Amino acid sequence: MSTCAVALLLDVIALVGGTVHTETDATPVGVATILMEDGRVTAVGADLAPPAGARVIDVTGLHVLPGLVDAVVNFEAEHDVLYVGSGVTLVRDHGSAYAAVLAERDPRLRDRNPGPSLLVTGPPLGGPAPTRSDAVLLASPAQAKQYLERTLEILVAAKAPPDAFALDASIDVPTMQVVRSFAASAKVELFGPRPNGITLGEARELGQRGLIGLDSLLPQGVTWTQEGEFPDLTPIATALAAGQWAVVPLLYGTARILREASDADAADLARLSPTLELAWRADARLFAQQASADRQAPWRRALDRQRAFVLALHRAGVRLVPGTGSPSPWIPPGRGVALELGEWAAAGIPTDEVLKLATRGAAEVLGQGDQRGRIAPGYSADLTVLGSDPRQAIGALADPELVVVRGRVLERFELEELIGKLVEQQAAVRAENARSPELALPEMPLGELVLSGQVDTRAFGQRLSTERFAVMNMPDGAVAYGARVEVPASATEEARGMHLVQTIRNGLVESFDLRIGTAADDAAAGTDAEAAERLFTARGRRVGREGLMTIERRIGRTLIDTVTSQDGIALIDMSTVLSGLIIGRHFPEDVSYVLSFEGATLEATLDRWRMRVRPEDHRLEVLTSRGFLVFGLQADGVPSFGLKKFGEAELELGEVRAEVRGGGAFGLSSDRVYAPVEASAPQSDKSGDKSGDKGGDKSGDKSGDKSGDKSGDKSDGASGGDGDGR
Repeated sequence: MSTCAVALLLDVIALVGGTVHTETDATPVGVATILMEDGRVTAVGADLAPPAGARVIDVTGLHVLPGLVDAVVNFEAEHDVLYVGSGVTLVRDHGSAYAAVLAERDPRLRDRNPGPSLLVTGPPLGGPAPTRSDAVLLASPAQAKQYLERTLEILVAAKAPPDAFALDASIDVPTMQVVRSFAASAKVELFGPRPNGITLGEARELGQRGLIGLDSLLPQGVTWTQEGEFPDLTPIATALAAGQWAVVPLLYGTARILREASDADAADLARLSPTLELAWRADARLFAQQASADRQAPWRRALDRQRAFVLALHRAGVRLVPGTGSPSPWIPPGRGVALELGEWAAAGIPTDEVLKLATRGAAEVLGQGDQRGRIAPGYSADLTVLGSDPRQAIGALADPELVVVRGRVLERFELEELIGKLVEQQAAVRAENARSPELALPEMPLGELVLSGQVDTRAFGQRLSTERFAVMNMPDGAVAYGARVEVPASATEEARGMHLVQTIRNGLVESFDLRIGTAADDAAAGTDAEAAERLFTARGRRVGREGLMTIERRIGRTLIDTVTSQDGIALIDMSTVLSGLIIGRHFPEDVSYVLSFEGATLEATLDRWRMRVRPEDHRLEVLTSRGFLVFGLQADGVPSFGLKKFGEAELELGEVRAEVRGGGAFGLSSDRVYAPVEASAPQSDKSGDKSGDKGGDKSGDKSGDKSGDKSGDKSDGASGGDGDGR
């Protein structure tokens, strides 16, 4: 035999002695040998003999299945080993910016950690008022056409087309018609919740094929938690089956509210980035508030109803697809699939059918049915090998003995070593993040510097960002506020940087300049043209006496868009400490319009904020459409405390190190200087408690849709307070 032939045979891998669940129609479950070569299955058979020189792995007594699928994830490369370690070999990202994930589809990068094969939808396409912070705001069909033409042109030129389009619930019919046309030309499907105000039949005619979450399927005014009579949802199941819909239930999104804390929680948290850990701890506190029997009752009622509906969907013939939204709070990457499938089994779906849906069925819905989801010749060698029969207990999926991903064999000890390295990396990141960097002052216009300082924003005691700020009195009577913000690095992403200067005149923003990117690119932008080309920039200038503002967004020198705000803008909310300073000095006790840049594409988003000064202690309270802010300011204008809450994302200002210059040049009127009274507790006030309770009610009713939602999960100072900043 030639040396070349021997080398080829050494690449042949044989799994022998295992009970093989091929998930093919022709081959029943039984003991068989599987041959693999070059990342593909080459043969499967009960009497198959491994060729001489093959690597033989004895899996006698174990059960071999195709790799599992997670159709809705918030992809992060650092979680690769967590998916593979749980037998998940194919995932589809739902919501990330194209630039953040498309390159990761390269098999060479997928083998780096190693990680599951990756499909990409891009950010959700929404209407004028997106429900997700990472959604693309498409205010009109014309804007949708412009965005999709530009995006697809870039992606096609880069030979990186998307695998599907994601929809936000806010998209309207005219815009969806445009999206359908582009989806048809790109030969991709539309997935997302049912759009608001659009019937199932209309959505199907508009090209939508996949539904994510159960909430959008409920009739108007009905919630899963409601007491009393609940409508019969059988007609909806029948309509979904007739329309050949695929549904991702996200059932564990509700079940997690009723979960009991366990030792696995600490292990899950240790594997996550510090930023994600903050969202998990916030939800743990929220779920703990529901621990009493009377508070749990609505969620148990909701879960029972959702399980019954999922069973009805399955019996009606609707294609169910496993998806988790991981890493949403308490839905761990990888292991979340077993938790979701456990809910399906608890709903009454036979376990052998659950397994088929989680492998072959899911691959077919995602357009991968000819490559993945079965153990058959020509299919990708993606396998999970279990210690017991998952048909007897679906929980066996959670802890595989061995995983094969694209032909690479990873035994349990190897997986544990890889996960252990990830834990060490995250521990190092936490240690580094605990140290606040000394940042340079922001680049300010000429004027009199009256205030400067530095402060950390924190959540659950961890540093989320560091903000260096400055305030200048301008010769013409305006006031300039500047901030340089740095968000700590993660195990796989560089530190992020933001630089903002906004000038206030007569209570409105006269101009602003903003740039966002990696901290390294931001620092080098002045001398490195390539670094400058990677930065996102936005600038605004007030036009005329009416207070209208023209806003321009760019990536490097490339113009994204130019829009005009019809409302006078009182604040650019991209820095927590600047927001406190400007609210205290300039906001009236009434409605003000606030601009931020949010989501994966940093869309310009306008919100109405209402401020009041609490009479008993003069602290400033601001109600927004998604949460609230509370500040206590000293006589020199410096915050003594600050709290910002958006959804369940909660940021606190740490101790402000400030230098006040120019005497009382930045002083506040006495009615806005915080004067604590003995009964007041600024950090745990009644308004915060009420907001938390309301947030809990909403998370239960919306848990299915929101478990895949990134909004609030990655709050940072460089992304407008609740976006992911990428």
